[in-house]
Amino acid sequence: MGLVWNPQGVLRGDRSGEACFTTLLAGPGLPATWPLHLERLSRDAGLLGLDMPDQNDLLSAILQALDAGRTPHGRVRIELVAMGGSPLHGPATDTAVRLLATAIPDADPGPVTLQTLPSGKGQAGPLSTVKLPMMAEHFVLRRQAQAAGFGDALLTTAEGLWCEAATANLLVGLENGDLATPGRRAQPLPGTTLAALRANVPIDDMDLDGRSPVVWAVLLNAVWGVRVVAAIDGRPLAEPPAKLVELARRRVRPAT
Repeated sequence: MGLVWNPQGVLRGDRSGEACFTTLLAGPGLPATWPLHLERLSRDAGLLGLDMPDQNDLLSAILQALDAGRTPHGRVRIELVAMGGSPLHGPATDTAVRLLATAIPDADPGPVTLQTLPSGKGQAGPLSTVKLPMMAEHFVLRRQAQAAGFGDALLTTAEGLWCEAATANLLVGLENGDLATPGRRAQPLPGTTLAALRANVPIDDMDLDGRSPVVWAVLLNAVWGVRVVAAIDGRPLAEPPAKLVELARRRVRPAT
């Protein structure tokens, strides 16, 4: 199997779902979470039978994508997509590497309110924790929450366990001062910002739901770092620790 950089048109993986991706901020340097992005992308690619590009080639491609996007600093999405062959008869013949750079969005999108909505999360499978491009359910639930006057959806399992928002991990502060994030039963996608925070602060994996003694909550992703959760299902929450918010935001900013 070989690598094909930025091919045009619709590929096999676009139709079959044999694709994975990661998104980060870049330019002129890379964020501290870069090794975590590489680790997750490599793991996901291996599960899907895709090749992983050389790190130096990937760095050069990121710079080219920023240049093509006419922005010195940008949001870069890296996709690995199956290419060639038939999913009915055998593995892909090549792996396409696609990169797209866009301008960096507002670093602080402001507080958000969440509505818990049942989803298909929590059902373990070989790809349950792979970051797949096909996340239609997440966006359908987000639109449903927004139509009801909330900012985003908090996806839950059939049992009612909290999992994650449409494009972000959930981190909460408990009454006893501990930090927690949804555990394995909820099958949340592994986030690089959350993983980076674990290197600095202890975070428990545990079952969380509307009965949990949550004092504050934030959403974590690789573009804005932290987004404060103002309320869940109409229940107001306190402000998170300012030092934790700043730490998460620093982890996703590209080095200068």
